[in-house]
Amino acid sequence: MSLYRGRTLSRAGFRSKLRLLPAIPRFIITIMLLLTIPAPPAGGADHSAYPQFIRGDEFFIPGQPLVLYVTAQPRFTAIENDSRNNIDNHFFGWRRLKLRMLGEATPRLSYYFQGVYKTHNFSPTDNRITLQEAWLVGKFLPALRLKVGQFKPPMGLERFTADEMLLSIERSLPTDNLIPNGKLGDSFARDYGFQASGFFSRPRLGYELAVMGGNGANEGHLLQRGSYLVVGRLTWRPWQPAINRADLQMGAAMSFRRTHDLNLRQQLPGSGKLGYQHFNGRDYHYNVFLALDNGPASLRGEGFWARYHSCVPGLSSLNALGFYAQAAYFLHPRLQGVAKFEYFDPNQARHDSQDRRWTTLGLNLYLVGNQLKLQANYTFKTERRGEIHNDTFMVQAQFFFGYPPNPRL
Repeated sequence: MSLYRGRTLSRAGFRSKLRLLPAIPRFIITIMLLLTIPAPPAGGADHSAYPQFIRGDEFFIPGQPLVLYVTAQPRFTAIENDSRNNIDNHFFGWRRLKLRMLGEATPRLSYYFQGVYKTHNFSPTDNRITLQEAWLVGKFLPALRLKVGQFKPPMGLERFTADEMLLSIERSLPTDNLIPNGKLGDSFARDYGFQASGFFSRPRLGYELAVMGGNGANEGHLLQRGSYLVVGRLTWRPWQPAINRADLQMGAAMSFRRTHDLNLRQQLPGSGKLGYQHFNGRDYHYNVFLALDNGPASLRGEGFWARYHSCVPGLSSLNALGFYAQAAYFLHPRLQGVAKFEYFDPNQARHDSQDRRWTTLGLNLYLVGNQLKLQANYTFKTERRGEIHNDTFMVQAQFFFGYPPNPRL
């Protein structure tokens, strides 16, 4: 027996970790060789030494009625070989095959469609094509934009970071679980509804206010059960981002939902035995976030808290919380190191194996910006009680292209 991360590690568990190690040196050697290949010049007008990240409206090209983006993310995963995992311990899969279609139908009206196919994600939406987003937005004033359709409720910084721009391969556990529609059936964290948004300058203060169905997209419960979800978010950026200048963003969000017979078993692991696969009542979600980018350095942090108040006699209410902190730094203009710590507690009243602390160390190799990228993550996973040996090593390639070419990429 040996001691590992404050727990007793058996010889079998130690051997399972050793099986993951040979892949890591090979990956590092591959990265060193790839760094010797000259990078093609950037196509856009931005002459920063580091790859540029686009968000939100930056996927649109002004004046273009149709823009197509294709994303392919093949991935290899190796998990410690513990019989209690009850899953394959190493496999290849498609994390995402994604198609976006978007554009400006008129100068004041934009549209957006997004579909995805994926495999080996241990998700109910694996192995089939699913519609993720479909919406229209009318732009009337800088302080007033109206959106209608299927989209993400406005909560979470990492949740609104495009998949292709993530610095770690996966989003954090709190992001995936503690936003209102996190892990809600086939919804992909989306819902149907209306949203007003805009910003006010000096300082740049943005707002979003959405009224949504509350049962999740693709669930077949639109305007049923008398449910509804209200979400609001404020974002503050004290100055406009620019080359060689720090970009600071911070904000907060809150949501309220009234629902009937909502299945929260996946959102709150371990809650199924409490009856949360048929939740009736109200839930409240709160989120604060901060992001700072300055040259080669990047910092991210978010905190989440949720309250689930049951209206069913005998079904206890519960509180859940989580947070993550992430730091990244460019060791080379094309090589970035990443470290992330995350904590997730789906029920503060219980201390069990669902309380998780994960630490991820990673490398990102930008061969052609975010269009051609290679990522590797090793995640050390710890459960508060009943720990299993489930540390995970992942390598993911990314192919991300648009037509017409976006000058921001």
